[in-house]
Order: sequence, then C-alpha cells, then structure tokens
Amino acid sequence: MRAFADTFGTVRLPVLLLLFAVLAAAVMAYGTHPAWAQFPNGLAFILLARRMQWPMVALALVLCLVLLALVISGRRRAWWLIGLGPVLALFVHRFASNPANDFACVENPTFALASDATHVADGDWVVTLQFGDGHYAYPYAALYEAPVVIHAEHDKRVAVMWSAYANRAIAVPVGRELRAADLTVVGTPANMLIVYNGRLGEFINGVTGRTPDGRKPGGVGEPLATAGKTTWRAWRDRHPDGKVLLPVGAKYATSPRVPIRPVYPLPAAYRLLPGDGYVLVGAKQPLAIPTSAVTAEPLNVKADGVAALVFRDPADGAVRGFERRVGDLVPQFRANREPRRRPEALFVDADTGAEWSAEGVAVAGPAGIRGKRLPRLAVDHDLHFGIMSFAFGGISSYEGAAGSAAPATVPAR
Repeated sequence: MRAFADTFGTVRLPVLLLLFAVLAAAVMAYGTHPAWAQFPNGLAFILLARRMQWPMVALALVLCLVLLALVISGRRRAWWLIGLGPVLALFVHRFASNPANDFACVENPTFALASDATHVADGDWVVTLQFGDGHYAYPYAALYEAPVVIHAEHDKRVAVMWSAYANRAIAVPVGRELRAADLTVVGTPANMLIVYNGRLGEFINGVTGRTPDGRKPGGVGEPLATAGKTTWRAWRDRHPDGKVLLPVGAKYATSPRVPIRPVYPLPAAYRLLPGDGYVLVGAKQPLAIPTSAVTAEPLNVKADGVAALVFRDPADGAVRGFERRVGDLVPQFRANREPRRRPEALFVDADTGAEWSAEGVAVAGPAGIRGKRLPRLAVDHDLHFGIMSFAFGGISSYEGAAGSAAPATVPAR
C-alpha cells in the first residue's frame, strides 16, 4: 500500500503539469475556432479565448519548463518529456497552420488605375467605394486574403472590412490612431469577420463596424453610405479613371472571385431564420428587405430610425437608399408614370409634386426644393438574414405595405 502511495505521489505532479499545460495550449490553439459561435455564449467564449491568448501561452510554457526542470534535476524520469508532444503540436497549429493566420490587415496598399489593371476579369466581383474625390474597387480575391484594408485620400483615412462568408462589405472612416499593425483577424465566427485591436484591447465586428456588444470602437466612425458591391466590368465602365487594389498576398490566384456561401454554423435559433437573398438598409438599426421586393417601384419604409426611400435603379440594377427628409418635410414617393412629360424624373414627391432623380436630387418642382439632395443611406445586398440578425443582435424585416416587423427574440450570443 505504501509503495502504491509513493508511486502515485511520483506520478501525480507530472500528470497535473502536463494536463494543465495541454488545457492552456488547447484554449490558445482552438479557443477562437468559428464553430464555437453556434453554442450559447459561444461568441463570448471566442472573444475571451483571444483576449487570454498570451496568458495561456505563458502558462503552458511555465508548466512545461517546470516539468523539464524536474527531469533535468533527476527527480522525474526523462520519458515524461514525451508528454510535451501534444503541447508542441497545439503551438504549431496556432502559430503555423491555423487558417486565421492567412488573413492580413494591410495599410496603404498599392492601387492601379482601372484602365491599367490586368489582374481582374470582367466577371470578378469587387467591393466599391466613393471616398473623398476618389472611386475605389477592391477585388473579392484580394480582400479574401486581406479582409481589412486601411488607406488615405488626402487627409482622410478609411478602413474597408470584408466578411467573405457573409458577403458583407463596410467602409468606415478611421482616425490616425488606428493602425493596421495593431489589428489582427480573430476569425469568422458565425461567418462574420472579427478583428482585435491589440492597442485598445477591443474587438470590431466586420459586419456592423461596431464592437460585438454594439459600442462604437475607438478611432472608428460610422459606416459610409458610398460603399457597394458589383462586378468589375460594371464598375470599370462607370469609373474608368478609378483605382483598383492590387493583390496583397500570395494566394490571390486561387482566392474566391465571386460571392461564396456561409460555411460556419449559426446558433440554432438563427438557423431557423430566413437565409440568403436580403437587402440591408441602414447601418445602426437596419431594415432587411427580401431582394424580390426591391424593384423600380419606390418603397417608403423606415430604417436606421428614419423614414427611408428604397428602390432598384432601372438604369444599372443597383439598389439605392435615401432618407426621406427635405427640410422639415417627410415626403412620400411614387413612381413617375409620365416619363415623356418628366424625362429626368424617376420619382415624384406626392406631398409637393417635386420630381426626383435616381441620385436623390430634385430635378424639378417648387423653387425651395429644386436642387435639394436627399441624404444617402447605407445599402448592401445579397445578404443572409440569419447572419445579419446575429451580428446586429436582431433586425427588423420588411413585410410589404404594412411596414416592418419587430426584431425576433433570440438567445444570447
């Protein structure tokens, strides 16, 4: 009995050291895997695991060094060092083979003139942006490797964030204090990009442009309404003098060039929500509209807490959204049924009789309204309702002429 107790005492310490070293390394290596997001509070676990990454690294190394010291001092046999193999394998996975390591955050990359670009095919999809005086295109294939791109236009800076598995692109103005060197991609839980700002110790949701709990990140402004998505040919034909992002990684040739399907599971409640084929209007309190409901006929709805006008431009098929605000007026819009008499107008303001173009400009009407421009709203299309609802913590959906529904009740993220 005493011999057994001595043996147990000899074995217990190395076993405990290896057990806790493996657990710490496992949290470091797999704690940020996107699959955790499907479980209750899974996203919170992912964020905690990323925040605790370096403490877990330190803990695992200290425990391994203690075991090594026991072996070197002769207090334990050398074969205990075999137990360090799993710890080493977990470190190799995290820092060498983890797919998240392939994602980069880049700053001031190289752009080419659209007329000189040879790395983009006509059918390739691009994220588009009008920023300052410039028009920019970011190929999907380039953003797949570098989902965060920061660059400047004169004295202003912008960050473009791309969630490939959600087909979601946003562009946000950023301050000079936000640097790509401080940012790392955590992963794509629930198919949405999550970025960690190591300098501030906060996370940025690439779908919303806010922190996962809905706060405004440090140095980050509100999403710009001038971002969009289209094919390279359509954008180049409209902006032949624009600039296009050059490849920033070695895997550009094999990266996806068109929208791709979601690959990571959502929590069960969000899997029951509708899937692909939605237009999102607004950036703070967005409204989701089925793609089939967006036509050349104007939709007078509410999005981002304001009255909104949403329609599909018959000239190029683009979905556009504007705030229905002209001074103190909140007009209702109807389609122009007299194109011969009103050739420049796409809509007519039912309240004042003013005529409006597809760019939200009053081209005719009362003197006090003519020339006015409607404030533009952020619009994105071909989105997955479940992913958007998870990212925003619930969103409203359009239900025809009756208006929009209240957000669905969903479990904690």
